[in-house]
Amino acid sequence: MRHIIHAVAVACLWVSGAALAVPAGYFHDVTGDVMMTPAGKPAVKVAIGDLFESGATVNTAANGKATLKFEDGEVVALSPNTDFVITNYAFNKEKPGEGSVFLKIAKGGMRFVTGLIGKTNPSKFSVQTPTVTAGVRGSEGEIVVAQSADGQFSVLVSSSLDTVTVTGPNGTVVLTAGNLSFTPAGSNQPSQPFTAGNAPPAAQALLNVAAQLLQAVLPSNTPVNATEQGQQRKNETGTPTNQSAAPPPAAAQAAQSLVTGAGGGGGGTTSQSK
Repeated sequence: MRHIIHAVAVACLWVSGAALAVPAGYFHDVTGDVMMTPAGKPAVKVAIGDLFESGATVNTAANGKATLKFEDGEVVALSPNTDFVITNYAFNKEKPGEGSVFLKIAKGGMRFVTGLIGKTNPSKFSVQTPTVTAGVRGSEGEIVVAQSADGQFSVLVSSSLDTVTVTGPNGTVVLTAGNLSFTPAGSNQPSQPFTAGNAPPAAQALLNVAAQLLQAVLPSNTPVNATEQGQQRKNETGTPTNQSAAPPPAAAQAAQSLVTGAGGGGGGTTSQSK
């Protein structure tokens, strides 16, 4: 009997250990159809408060949007029709400068606001696209990837706060707040910085997606315990959060600037909750 009890206890520990992998963050907001495929596991439909781990893939449908918050405070908002991968995420709250955030967007749009990792060790933050790689210097920005009918990709990267870098095979372009860079289909070299009013016609559709992302109301970029905060969001909402809330003035102004080309950045975050 003693051996049986021991075997059952070991089995329970193994199962719980497999199920309770260290979370990278939680879904702060979800609307429409959003699927997540954890590394080595089947895809599941996502709800507000669900946890995600390093290695997970997130896919939003045509009616889907999602806001992810990472344990170091980083926030990522995804637009509809987006394929997004948390390639590698590591965070130790006692040593945030040793953490890393490596992300990938294959198509669609994302807005990012860096947390402790991006602020303390920006060289350990990057977002890979099919053609170029975006980095940060403690900043906030948007990335939009479109695929043409012949399978080629165009990429728009914008900085709404501080500095964002865009790297191709021939070098790096540095974007300050309010500036953008466009990599057209068939190319892997980002353009020199330009403002929204000087955007090439081929970039206009991507520019519109970036402007929509800037209207999203985001949580604050402060560190969290993902498990606790995810459960709190479930308790707070019960149903998906209403996305019709008006964006904060700074974000609305930045979005308008992208559409009209009236000038600079902004796009600071507004806190709904942690």
